[in-house]
Amino acid sequence: MLGDGTEGMSTIPGLNQI
Repeated sequence: MLGDGTEGMSTIPGLNQI
């Protein structure tokens, strides 16, 4: 995932803080 902010499943740390 490209940082969609879905429960830390993002490839970009910081955008997945939920």
